[in-house]
Amino acid sequence: MATDGRVFIQYTGPVYPGLTKLFGPGSRFVARLLTHISHNGRARSAEYMRALAVANGAGSVLAIARASRVPRLGAGSEAVLLWPDANGLGWGPVERKLMRSGARISVLSGRRRSFELTATRWRGIRFRRLLEKYLVGEAAFTAAFLVATPVLMAWDFVRGKT
Repeated sequence: MATDGRVFIQYTGPVYPGLTKLFGPGSRFVARLLTHISHNGRARSAEYMRALAVANGAGSVLAIARASRVPRLGAGSEAVLLWPDANGLGWGPVERKLMRSGARISVLSGRRRSFELTATRWRGIRFRRLLEKYLVGEAAFTAAFLVATPVLMAWDFVRGKT
């Protein structure tokens, strides 16, 4: 699987590995969250990502569905992660295992963006994933709307605008 000490890895597992483990793969809750992720239209297909890897020097691509399938890599090797989207949703367990191995980690995203995944950059990416995966922005807007609506209605009532 290695080309010049590099292993190209394509993750085919769940976007919500923790929730899938907790609620089961057939959970309606997880399915609804996946609908949000799949309809954002930014994730590339597996075939597209394999072709992109080959165009970037991959002899082959290792497809894994669980972090336990990540190959053992030493300090002198490099893992190239093929993120189909901009944030690498679902890749957390794989990245965690690779970070512990001491191998150099690079990312090639579906937008053809390539960068090294350092510990500092990984923290920032995990925060952005949290915002996207768990709909934090949407929840904050909804909460603000629910609080502001009665206040604005009362203000209109006091001013005689209702």
